[in-house]
Amino acid sequence: MLAFSLTSCFDLFPSKTTIHGPYLVCDDVSMPYSTLYLEAEDGNLVERCPHVKRVGYAEGYLFIQAESGNYWFAVQEDKGWNSLDPAAALLLNGPLTFTELRQAMLRLGVGEVEYQFP
Repeated sequence: MLAFSLTSCFDLFPSKTTIHGPYLVCDDVSMPYSTLYLEAEDGNLVERCPHVKRVGYAEGYLFIQAESGNYWFAVQEDKGWNSLDPAAALLLNGPLTFTELRQAMLRLGVGEVEYQFP
């Protein structure tokens, strides 16, 4: 993952979709993909997952379908790390196949996920 933070999604991106709490997906006009960000307490955006196709929140977890596979993480475990921090790499569970993601959802007690993006 790229390690950077941005001051505002509104400054550099034409559109944003709020997922849950401080999580949002922004489209980058200079790139042909969307990225999931955490909006930190200081207002900076911290990258969580690039090349997202779908992102949804359910019962304390974010579920991500990206070009590289499927991912999930517990929102309460995200401490706002910069993506260069080794702890940030441990946050995302994946990449998983769709079947593995469904199995993880069953273990977590999550039924259907309503995807907020796209």
